[in-house]
Parts: sequence; structure tokens; C-alpha cells
Amino acid sequence: MARHWKKVASFAAAVTLAAVTAACGSDAASDDDGGTSVDGGTSVKLMMFPNQALRLPAVVAQEQGMFKDEGLSVEFVDQGASLGAYQLLDATGSHFTQVSAASVLESWQAGAKYKVACWQQSRQLVSVMAPADTDLESVEDGADWRDVLRQLEGKVLGTPQPEGTGFHKGIETLLTEAGVDPSKVTYVNIGAATPQIDAALKNGQVDAAITFPTSTQYLKDNGTATELMYLPETDSEYGALYFATWVGQPKWMEDNPETVEAFCDAVQTATEFIHDESNADTLMPIMMEDMSLPESVAKRVLEDGVYDTFTTEITKQQWNQTVQGLIKAGLVKPSPVPSYEELFASAK
Repeated sequence: MARHWKKVASFAAAVTLAAVTAACGSDAASDDDGGTSVDGGTSVKLMMFPNQALRLPAVVAQEQGMFKDEGLSVEFVDQGASLGAYQLLDATGSHFTQVSAASVLESWQAGAKYKVACWQQSRQLVSVMAPADTDLESVEDGADWRDVLRQLEGKVLGTPQPEGTGFHKGIETLLTEAGVDPSKVTYVNIGAATPQIDAALKNGQVDAAITFPTSTQYLKDNGTATELMYLPETDSEYGALYFATWVGQPKWMEDNPETVEAFCDAVQTATEFIHDESNADTLMPIMMEDMSLPESVAKRVLEDGVYDTFTTEITKQQWNQTVQGLIKAGLVKPSPVPSYEELFASAK
């Protein structure tokens, strides 16, 4: 499905940002406390999964000097799969990581009350893929996205997470919105790794599969699969929910608002850089190295507009709509739910 670049003009933050380091005073603190690094910038540790598309704004901010321009010295820490994101944030001494909006609410409901620094992504980048020789109709063929999903009744759908997880509940919410009875779809947990999805589609293990960038672009590029539907390009209520956030330790964010704001400003500047079509030649090698992508796939990621929905900004109204949508989808409990002012470290 062809998508186009959007050139996004610079704009002032609608949400005050929060989430990174720095002890005040003349003595340099340790790196774990967000102290002054050897090159004079305030040291910040970012924990993220390696090779993922979500990393790009932070990586660009590092490579293009946007963090440095904001007075930050940033160290990247690879996130493992042995513990949850919040546990790993503490265990690695990191200041900042990426989690979903549902995960943020779940932390409050579990009593942890992690806060959001700024946003990352305003849509969930879900695609529904089918084998290249499928008889299923796609949105690109002219079908409505609801009709595309209705074709899955009686079919086998590959999913990245098992039944009962929050993500799977979201997929069932999407199917229900389209008029599908989720109980009439057979689910197979094939994970989110490209090789497993590729094999499942090639071998006929599934009739369709849920994918994310950059797996979606790999599968298109190697001819394994065709895209039936891309969630951000529908009018789905579920697809309109704001998705990914930057979070950190609440007290740490409250103690260092200027450093937090500097971090989010740098990420927003990097995001606008990514949105600008004229920067494609600069972005391609960064993506190829950091995400281990062949050139053809990196090009597809940009051409597919994967980063069009990325922004650090979210308004109070958008947040409230997201909360209600997540509750309606059954992804989080109705209470306790933090207000916009409680959740964002420095909400205006």
C-alpha cells in the first residue's frame, strides 16, 4: 500500500515534557544518578530493545547531535526480555524507556505510578499480512477495512502474543469493531520475529498474520506476503488510540524537569527531521546500521510512512480519549486512572 512522506513543520510542544537525569550542584553525580559526563553534558541512559523501529527518533537525536545541542550526553542500554520494562529500568540504572499507554496505566493500577515524560507514537503500527498468493481482499484492492477483517472468520490468524494478553485483547477489540466474532477466528501465537512470521505464511500455518514494522516491510520486500490492512489508515476507534510513551522514575523526573524537557525537545527535533523527505539519504544508513536492515527494506520503511504518526505531543483531550478507549477495549481497569496532570511529569 503506497503511502507518502509528510513534511512536518516545527511546532511548540503542546505537552510539557519530563523524564531524564541530572543532579544539581557543583559536584558531579554518578552516571546512575544522571550526573555530569566526561564531555560536559548531563548523562542520560536510555533503555530500548535493539533493532526495533521505535528506536529511530532517539538514534537520530544521537547521530545528528540533537541531544548534544540540548546539553545531554546519552548512553544507550539494550533492553532484555528477562524482566518487565519497569524492573529493567531500575536494574540497569537507566533513566528512561519506552512503554505502551496501557502499560503506563497498568503501573498506576499496580501502585507503581510511573509517569510519562512525553509521547513517542500516536498510532499502533499494526498491519494484517497474508501470503502473496492469497485470495483475501485488501484495502488496496478497494475493500473496506471492516470487510477485510470479516474475511478472517473461520480462518487462522498468526498473532505476536498469546491469547489473554493485553495486546491480544486489543486485536479482539479491533475484530469486534469490524463486526467479526473473535471466537470464530483461530489464533496461533507465532511471535513478532520476522523469520517465524515468514515461515508461518510460507508454510500455510496461518491464513494471515499480525505484523509490525520492520517485519511488514521485510515480508513485502522478499515477496512472502501482501498487506491486507494497515491500522493507522483506517477510521478504527481502536486504531486512533495514542500508543507509545517515554517513561521514567517519578521522583527522578520531578527533581530534574529542565533535563527532562531538554530530552523531549531533542526527540521532537529528531522526529521532525525524520518527517522531512529531504533527509532520506541521511536516515537510510542510520536505519540500516541500527536496525540491521538491507537498503531495500529501509527504503520501504520510509516510503510506507511508518514514522508519520510519531510525535512527542499529546493533548489532554487526546489522553482522555485514549484512556477511555483502553478501558472500553478491556486493556485496563476503569480505576484507578491518573489524570492528565498526575500522569505527565510537568503537564501544562
